[in-house]
Amino acid sequence: METHVHSYEKRVLFVPPTVRDGEITRSLLASAGLRCLPCKNLDQLVKEVRSGASAILLTEDALISEGIEDLLGILEKQPPWSDLPVVLMMRQDDQTDRVTTVLRGLRNVTLLERPAPTRTVVSAVLAAVRARERQYQIREQFESIRQGEVQSRELQQQLEVAVDASELGTFHCGMPLDKIVWNSRCKAHFWLPPEAEVDFELFYSILHPDDRERTREAVDACVWQGKIYDIEYRTVSPRNEVR
Repeated sequence: METHVHSYEKRVLFVPPTVRDGEITRSLLASAGLRCLPCKNLDQLVKEVRSGASAILLTEDALISEGIEDLLGILEKQPPWSDLPVVLMMRQDDQTDRVTTVLRGLRNVTLLERPAPTRTVVSAVLAAVRARERQYQIREQFESIRQGEVQSRELQQQLEVAVDASELGTFHCGMPLDKIVWNSRCKAHFWLPPEAEVDFELFYSILHPDDRERTREAVDACVWQGKIYDIEYRTVSPRNEVR
């Protein structure tokens, strides 16, 4: 499935412990065909996350750095389709209580023990990016559904305007047959007030006695045999007016 993803949403963001680490990581990820952006600190990373990212690569140093709460906050407020992957490299002996608390706040994290083999790091980041691509596909589906709902509402509004202008009465009924939903114009045609609740027994009771049975048969034939519902009948008002 082809998705419309901005270039900045395909970036891998990371905060390297040193400038040298940043150069090595950038070269390593670039050799795997990944776009990456080294950030000087978590504040910059959080700003870039707001613009878009496919994954985040961190070390345990970032978990105790200033700005980690802002990162956790933005990850917590992601839209329903999004679960931004985080690849975290850390030494086992550095897992303090503070680090453990931060880890609980990361919703989608892959842990790698440092020092991690180059192939392992690249593989983990590639897996995170692929997972993010699937999320972008879900976003496309959500957007398609949303646009469909907007168009459906617009068409419904246009239909309502047309129906009102033409003074047509409309009705629909779900299964099993019970309540009938009539618009106000349809109720007026049957001498009913706008707030009236309508069911089939009320409908049949308003019909002329000579037309009730064949109308009932026409409804049943439509519902149970798939025949077209097309019938003329007379209605009778409380004052015995016939329409």
